[in-house]
Amino acid sequence: MLRALHESMKIRAANHFDAEGVAKASAVLGYDQPSSSDVAKQLAEICSSTSANVWVCEMGSEIVGWVHAEKMSRLASKPFVEILGIAVASEFQHKGVGSKLVQVVINWATSIQMGVRVRTNENRTQAIKFYAKYGFKKVKNQQVFQWHM
Repeated sequence: MLRALHESMKIRAANHFDAEGVAKASAVLGYDQPSSSDVAKQLAEICSSTSANVWVCEMGSEIVGWVHAEKMSRLASKPFVEILGIAVASEFQHKGVGSKLVQVVINWATSIQMGVRVRTNENRTQAIKFYAKYGFKKVKNQQVFQWHM
């Protein structure tokens, strides 16, 4: 059954027409959700970038997951690819969707000779186990600060 499920999954580059499906799959993250029109604007901007990519996982005509990754340059370290977001609709979790999405990022990073980083909240124990399964190693703890205008 899982083999048939995997064969029906299609990973492709996202476009702004995917906004509704991306917004729907994002609900599992538990954040305040932007509207589909806001997501469409963000997707259009990201998709026009030369340093960022968004891929979606489709099953039939339904988007069941997405991943957003970007090439990052820092003055104090070598460039790397960072997974900035990943979401899989709850009914498709633990079925290989997340694995396929992470693999497409790893493939891209490998093709441009960069490593991959990802950040996750320390309370997301399932996510930590998921990334560890792919060989990601914890390199530091950090706190995130935000300033609002």
